[in-house]
Amino acid sequence: MSDQPATQVELVVRGAATRRHPAEVGTVTGAVEAADADPRTAIDRVRVGIGALADSLADQQASGVVRWSTGELRTWVEQPWSADGTPQAVVHHASCGFSAAFEVTDAPGVWLGERLGHGDGLVVHQVAWELAPATRSELEHAVRRDAVQDAASRAQDYADALGLESVRPVAVADAGLLHGAGTGGGAGGDQAMFRLAASADGAGVPLDPAQVEISCSIDARFVAG
Repeated sequence: MSDQPATQVELVVRGAATRRHPAEVGTVTGAVEAADADPRTAIDRVRVGIGALADSLADQQASGVVRWSTGELRTWVEQPWSADGTPQAVVHHASCGFSAAFEVTDAPGVWLGERLGHGDGLVVHQVAWELAPATRSELEHAVRRDAVQDAASRAQDYADALGLESVRPVAVADAGLLHGAGTGGGAGGDQAMFRLAASADGAGVPLDPAQVEISCSIDARFVAG
């Protein structure tokens, strides 16, 4: 009497995981801007404003500033026109960008409260909330493990529904790389579906630390029999 070959079913599933952590670093980006009929006046005002901003950041380094930088001075000319098409006096613009990262989450709001309203042309573009590199790395490792465990759980659920046992993993990849038939992984798709985003929304400049979200999505192939 010959033995019947064992029946195996291939299970391809996607596992996903998300973790959230309070923001640890707030990075303020913006510029010092000025406009005047005289180009030299506009440039001088920006230089004075950037100097004051740099001094304030240097003073803050002991209380939360981890890094800061300023960009290049930019100038351009605007030609205004009246409603009836008459050219008006030329306006000269000057601008210099900056970025400042604070590791104390209430420090950006405190610093901005001190700087805004001084009349030095400070314009804030955004405050981006991030994690410290060590924390981000730790959470990325954790969501990878969570995503694999989620995939294994899904595969076991399918196997149980089919009355199968002995679920065994045969391949794990970043999401999209296992799309295709057979045992070989299909090329293409997203290389890594990691996402860091502030979960809080709001207009203007957010000064309250947001929860930072880290997500991971993987594809896995299992066999069950």
